[in-house]
Amino acid sequence: MPVLQIKPQRWMCAVTSLAMALDMSVESVIDEIGHDGSDIIFPLLNEPKCRRGYHSQELIKQAWQHGFAMTPIELFPETLSMDQTIRRRVWTEEECWERFTTVVGSTRGILEGRGLSCLHAVYNHYGTIYDPDGYEYEYSQEECERRQFYASRLWIFTEVA
Repeated sequence: MPVLQIKPQRWMCAVTSLAMALDMSVESVIDEIGHDGSDIIFPLLNEPKCRRGYHSQELIKQAWQHGFAMTPIELFPETLSMDQTIRRRVWTEEECWERFTTVVGSTRGILEGRGLSCLHAVYNHYGTIYDPDGYEYEYSQEECERRQFYASRLWIFTEVA
């Protein structure tokens, strides 16, 4: 079973989730990425929104270097018109939640969404959520939202040769 790790800084939820997925220390993953995400690149924004943080492509690169591909699964996939002015959901809201919940329960990876004040990421291990804020709980829309976490995308980890 994974070990819950607590993020060292407020902007480190994604990299801490990656560390849990790779069964590594957060410090080792940060060393491999080459920065700690602390650079203030948006000085007009409040903490931690002003920080560089980590781009999903940085996480994908690290996962790949450790033998894993990351596949995004959107909670509410949309079709976009050719002129990009109209969006339509692919499935009904109920179908989206049913599909997403099934995928979360049968895979492992990083679950992204919106937290109380900014974006947030947690590690999902076959339906058990390891939140770098210090929580461990079974996945459901209600349990996430009770903690003011609103999931939107799951990055599934798959072993590659």
